[in-house]
Amino acid sequence: MGHVDIVRELVGRGAKVNTADNAQITSPLSMAVRGRRTEVIKALIEMGAKVPTGMATGLTDQEMLIARWRGRHYEASTGKPEQTDDEHPVFEEIEMVRCYGTDTSVLDADLIRAARDMDKK
Repeated sequence: MGHVDIVRELVGRGAKVNTADNAQITSPLSMAVRGRRTEVIKALIEMGAKVPTGMATGLTDQEMLIARWRGRHYEASTGKPEQTDDEHPVFEEIEMVRCYGTDTSVLDADLIRAARDMDKK
């Protein structure tokens, strides 16, 4: 078992991912950050860990966004989100299966028309 597997098992058995202040050195998130365990940091965020403002997690903005999306999408590991809807960013989900074969050029129709008009001049 790796560190992430152990964390998931502990949370599955009732361990809390959040403390009163996740910036404290004893919080699971702070320990993962100090140990530079990016996979554990991602897993904790996916399971609903609240990242304190200004905390350097070592994750890129994209990795943070994906971890938060997964936590939101799968409602953390317990099925009950710990955060309210006001605290979650809004994500738009696109189902690629339904988009297969869709002509996306209609979305840029005005831009295409303007480019053609410029070529004519």
